[in-house]
Order: sequence, then structure tokens, then C-alpha cells
Amino acid sequence: MKLNRAGQEFARFPVSGAPSDAAPLEVSFDGGPWSPMVWATDKASASVLVSGPDVPNPTGVVLKAGRNVPTVRLTDTPEVVIRSTGGSIDVA
Repeated sequence: MKLNRAGQEFARFPVSGAPSDAAPLEVSFDGGPWSPMVWATDKASASVLVSGPDVPNPTGVVLKAGRNVPTVRLTDTPEVVIRSTGGSIDVA
């Protein structure tokens, strides 16, 4: 995904094999703080609002310029890390 430095949008990550009662997910970019994600109704993906570093009043996760690599985990079992998250977000 590509995001403009002054842009803000929802980043959606595919998730497979989640049980129907799966806990909420969290995402961290490049080892930063964990942020909550929102499941899609079908539990096939989850999303988080991301902002570039030049957004005047950012909400969600503010990403640095360059490549941002996500790590996703379950909140109720944080040692369960979902390793395939669909790539990275490039902020330019």
C-alpha cells in the first residue's frame, strides 16, 4: 500500500484461520506501540486508520516516511503473532 505523507486512510490486512469468536487484533509498525484494529464482519480481514507524518491533526496510527512493516497479534493472547500481514505501507 502507498500512502501520501499528508494522507490518511484505512489499511486493511487479510487474516485467515481466525475463529468466529476471535479476540480483537492489534498492530505494531516496526516495533512501535500496539494499536487496536477492527475486524471486518466476515473475520477475513482487519483494518486500522493510518496517517502520514504531514497530516495536520492525525488520528489513528501516525507512520514515519518510508517503509512501515506491520506485525499483527491477538489481544487476548499476545504471544500469538499473525506473521502474514500482506506486506508493508510505503509513505512518500
